[in-house]
Amino acid sequence: MSRLLPFFVTAALALSSIWAGIDSYLRTETTIARDLTRALTLTAQEQPVDWLSTDTIRTFRSHLQMGELRENAYLAFCLMDQRRQQAAGTVASDTLVVTDHVLAQGYATCSAFAIWRMSDQRLSAVLALLTCIMLCMCLQKTRKVQIKLADAPSSQEFASLSLFTPLQSQLLDLLLASPTHELTKQEICDALWPRKDNASETLYTLIHRIKPVLDQHTGFRIVSNRGRSYRLEQKPASELTPR
Repeated sequence: MSRLLPFFVTAALALSSIWAGIDSYLRTETTIARDLTRALTLTAQEQPVDWLSTDTIRTFRSHLQMGELRENAYLAFCLMDQRRQQAAGTVASDTLVVTDHVLAQGYATCSAFAIWRMSDQRLSAVLALLTCIMLCMCLQKTRKVQIKLADAPSSQEFASLSLFTPLQSQLLDLLLASPTHELTKQEICDALWPRKDNASETLYTLIHRIKPVLDQHTGFRIVSNRGRSYRLEQKPASELTPR
């Protein structure tokens, strides 16, 4: 579980970054719609009689609080029983009744990129940066295991991986120190548990737990010779994970 924790943290940061970006985008889109509605209401209050004067659009735009909207905002009118369809790439305000038969609505031409640019993406950017850092650390650690061990293994290199328990590291040290990288069961038991009369079951458990770690993170494996001896050997090229 501890080996997978960095990957879980990386995934959580990535999802948080995406969520923060989408949430900020949607909140900005809502803010634009509210700004349009506010400007439309204020315009109606200032020009309650003649909506179609030449100053209507200018007045409407002057009431917009978001400066980015003032060049792309416009008004649309329609009959009460003929609702206007919102065009793609626009954000609309609430509708406002102008007369008994006419509705008015404010629009702003805003692409998805424009809304994203107006939104506050600082939190999303920070989370994305942390995601990249964590991903680089995970990849660097994995690459260190797969390349460094496959090239020139040593007891120090095995120990530096922080993948093995102290007892597992001692077992690897024993096998690496042997000229043939092979030791009998009794030799290992005597070295690791000199005061224990029968350590066969303990050794079996140790071997059982270290095998998947070696197989997953290194280019080596421990091979049993009918339970009488154990040998550390290079895995065949066909079994090596492609880098």
